[in-house]
Amino acid sequence: NADHEDYAANYVSSHRSRCKWVMQRFGMDQIQNQRVLGIGEGLGNNFEMLSPTNYMVSLDGAAIHPEQKLANFLSLRVDLDRDFFGEMWSNEPKFDAAIYAEVLEHQQNEYHTLIELKKILKEDGILVVTVPAENVLHNVVRPSLIWPKENFAQYLSQLAFEIADYAYWSEGWTAHCYKLINRH
Repeated sequence: NADHEDYAANYVSSHRSRCKWVMQRFGMDQIQNQRVLGIGEGLGNNFEMLSPTNYMVSLDGAAIHPEQKLANFLSLRVDLDRDFFGEMWSNEPKFDAAIYAEVLEHQQNEYHTLIELKKILKEDGILVVTVPAENVLHNVVRPSLIWPKENFAQYLSQLAFEIADYAYWSEGWTAHCYKLINRH
């Protein structure tokens, strides 16, 4: 439909360069033959930056065109705030990496998503998280959780995510970008 096409064009033009930069900055574009989870992957811009040798799963029903991907792409609709997706994957090998970009700030229960994620992400697995910076006029459910960034760093630490790297995207929609290591 036309609304989806307008949104897609706007999203691609305003966010694509940041997606590419984040994936390169944190080395995600270099991983191959890994299991990669996308949480709220939306239009699939982050997945498009990854090697097609990876097995990629999107948990929100990414609107990426599956016919343009190899058979190693799976898109599932889940309610990130309510569904126990960790149980859905309990009999599968754990994921090596996950991408949680531009979603957490919209959720009513990001804690639930992060706890479920810990169940299916390998210990020492990589999690890339991006959230908008303070100067962005953006719908954020709990601003005091992610701003100032020290609040978010403490929250991540309390959930046993080690901040391996941090970067600030300063163009257009500014963002705080984190590369995390899952610790149990």
